[in-house]
Amino acid sequence: MNKKLYDALRELVKDGDSFNFEFTPVPKGIEINIAKGLDENMESELKDWITGGLASESNYNNTRYELTFNDSQIHLDCNAYWGSWPDEGLNSIHDLLTEGILNILLPKYDFHDIDLDCLSISFECVIEESKIEFIWSDETATYYDDDKGIDIEIPIKPIKKALETEFKKFIPHFAASGYIDREGSIETIVSVDESHPSVSESMNFQLTYSLEDLEDD
Repeated sequence: MNKKLYDALRELVKDGDSFNFEFTPVPKGIEINIAKGLDENMESELKDWITGGLASESNYNNTRYELTFNDSQIHLDCNAYWGSWPDEGLNSIHDLLTEGILNILLPKYDFHDIDLDCLSISFECVIEESKIEFIWSDETATYYDDDKGIDIEIPIKPIKKALETEFKKFIPHFAASGYIDREGSIETIVSVDESHPSVSESMNFQLTYSLEDLEDD
């Protein structure tokens, strides 16, 4: 970062406002979303600063930045996030619908005879340190097998406690692709849509820079 960019950013937030921007890695490069306020030259300078060093602070994961000034220092509130999605195969329907879960959902069926692709359950699990919270988006799970003439609605409420107890045994071990090499609390969200899990993780952290630090870089 040069002094012109430093001065331009300071001018933008002189009234106590913040300046927001976001770094997003994509398969063929990067995307950087910048709030309005900088001219084209300064936007280019900001992008160079992000790609030339700032993005490495979050291991080049998706990161949102909120920039303010503390006296003469640049202060950044950062939120880095990364994840894995159903098509990546890190966490499958077979990992989710274990024998223990099937015995709770369909106790009258031998779990070997259950077609997992016909069983649908949706919920979200938020994990932060030792706290695990379940958010149930649907009041029922369904088991629909047209070939066998099966169409069952399974109310979640009577079995919710049993399901949550069983899910807690293994859901915290579901993997998200990516990581961040930084100390701090990581929030993990396991989203299950029609029995297909995806995992996202995020971390908040702060960075502070003086103009001398930036010019040395």
